[in-house]
Amino acid sequence: MTPLVKAAGLTLVELIIAIVIVSVAFVGMMSVYAGLVSRSADPMIYQQSLAIADSFMEEIASKEFPASFSGACPAPPDDRSEYADVCDYHTYSATDIEDVAGNDMGLDGYGVSVEVVAAGSDISITDNNDALKVTVTVSHPLGDALVVTSYRTRY
Repeated sequence: MTPLVKAAGLTLVELIIAIVIVSVAFVGMMSVYAGLVSRSADPMIYQQSLAIADSFMEEIASKEFPASFSGACPAPPDDRSEYADVCDYHTYSATDIEDVAGNDMGLDGYGVSVEVVAAGSDISITDNNDALKVTVTVSHPLGDALVVTSYRTRY
């Protein structure tokens, strides 16, 4: 009698099936990884937009409430460095972000616009002209816009 020998190893079909399964898993992992990497800069862009909006809000908050505000903001000075009160920022808009002195900050792709309106009734103040609602909108390279709002009261 001849002893039975047990065969060991893989057949060609089993090897091809294993390669296909591993390839499909690898492609799935790489597509998820590629999606994450392509959006890895998004938080930085949103943080930069927030920093721009915060900077403008601080600049505006440091200005005086207009002494003779009667519901509508007058035309502002031509140069931002001459802005003296909160109302001067009404309808301010720029596609190049600059500091107060007019120096370009090198933030290509970002834009800012400001709106200032009477809003005393929004925060339960009897005279609507005793509070201003300041809205800063920052556009950024992702196409969205970040909107930040604050109130400035006459005190």
